[in-house]
Amino acid sequence: MPFIETDMLFAFLNSNDKHHNIATRIFTEIESGYQIHIPSSVLLEMELIYKSEGREGDLTEHMVNLLAIKGLNPVPLTPEVILLAISLRQDYNLSFFDSHHVSASLQDDGVLISTDKAFRSIKGLNLLTPHDFISKHLIDRTKQD
Repeated sequence: MPFIETDMLFAFLNSNDKHHNIATRIFTEIESGYQIHIPSSVLLEMELIYKSEGREGDLTEHMVNLLAIKGLNPVPLTPEVILLAISLRQDYNLSFFDSHHVSASLQDDGVLISTDKAFRSIKGLNLLTPHDFISKHLIDRTKQD
């Protein structure tokens, strides 16, 4: 099951984001039954950003709305994710949160939906741009119907 990264959440929540339309398409797929993992680290990063911007009131509303989406499955932070995140920071110079998002994905099937180009060189990670995900998902879904 693919993982989704923070950039797609913010794009979905912000109508002015350049990726808003494609993020909305992805979340429409999730709402219609497609299952996506969301690392707990994404939710924590989101909380930290909102807090730093003094937008905790918005955070409450957005978090409640996101977690109400049945196909969006939070994945808990584990010691294994943390240990791999440390290694990823050392090997790939990833940020703290990015290393946790990638680590969570690698602990599963290694598929991560993101626009972040820093993830391209990570061994074992199957990075999907939002457009790649939509194309692959729509093709796969058509084959199942």
